[in-house]
Amino acid sequence: MISDLEPGVYSVKETATTSNHIIDIREYHVELFPGKTSEITIENQKRPNLIVYKHDADTGAPISDTVFLVKAADGHSVDEIKTDANGRAELKNLLPGVYEVSEKTVPAPWLQDAPAQMVTLYPNRDHTLYFKNHKKPTLTVNKVDSVTGSPIKGAKFEVWYSSNNTTTGELNSLGTYFSDANGQFKLELLRDGWYRVTELEPAAGFTIKEPATQEVYIKGGENKVLTFENVPLNAIAVEKYDSVTGEALPGCTFQLRYLAGASGTGGNVIGTKVTGKNGTALWTGLKPGTYILEVRP
Repeated sequence: MISDLEPGVYSVKETATTSNHIIDIREYHVELFPGKTSEITIENQKRPNLIVYKHDADTGAPISDTVFLVKAADGHSVDEIKTDANGRAELKNLLPGVYEVSEKTVPAPWLQDAPAQMVTLYPNRDHTLYFKNHKKPTLTVNKVDSVTGSPIKGAKFEVWYSSNNTTTGELNSLGTYFSDANGQFKLELLRDGWYRVTELEPAAGFTIKEPATQEVYIKGGENKVLTFENVPLNAIAVEKYDSVTGEALPGCTFQLRYLAGASGTGGNVIGTKVTGKNGTALWTGLKPGTYILEVRP
C-alpha cells in the first residue's frame, strides 16, 4: 500500500517477484481521487517445473545417477539434473518455452540409447518426461562335443565387432578368447551391433566342425548365445594274436598312412608302432578320413 500520494494518474509496473513466479511485464495505470483509496490487482503466473523419470526399458525398474542436460530452444545450456534412487530428477522454476532434454551420462550396465526429447513448457503447468534405457547386451559362446554335447575347455576364438551405423562394414577385433571349464566364455556390457565369432583352434583331441564362423546382431537388452561344436579325434587300435594259440604277439611292427579322406594308394605316413606285451598298438588323435594299416618287416 502506498500512501500520501497526490491525486492524479499513476503508472504501475512490476520489477521483481518471487523465484517461482513470472514477472508481469505489462504497465498498469490507476487514477487517484481525493479522499478515496484506489486498488490495482496484478496476478503472477507460476513458473513451470520439469520432471524427468528414468527407467529400465525391459523391467521398468528406476535408474539412478543418470545425468540429463536441459537446453533452451536457442541451444544454450540451462542446467544439468541427476536422477535419484527413484529414477526421478526435477528442474524447478523454468520460464515458459521450448526445451530439449537429452542424456549426458548413463550408469553401467545401461546403454545410452534413449533419444533426446523436446518439450514445451506453459505457465502454471508442470511437465513430466519419461526416458527408458536398455541394458548393455551380453554374448555367450558355448563349445561342446558334437557327439556327447559335453563342454570342451581350451578352444580358441576371435571376436569382431561392427557398429550399428558403420558405412564401410569394417570389423574391429575385440581380441581372442578361450573356452573355460564350463566350455564357454562370455562378453558383457557390449555395445549394440553386429558381432562375428570365429573358432581359430580346437581344443586338444578335437577338430573344428563347420561352420567355424558365426555372426549375430545384438541389440540393447538382449543376451545372445552361440554354440560351436568340435568333433572328437579318432583312435585306431591294432591287436596281434597267434592264429593257432590265440596268444598275444608282442614286437610286431605296423605302419599307418593317412589318405586325406580318399581311397587309393600313397598317402602320408603317420608313423610306425610296435605291439606291446599284450599284442596291442594304438594311434590316437586322428583326424576323420581314410587310413591304411600295413605290417612292416
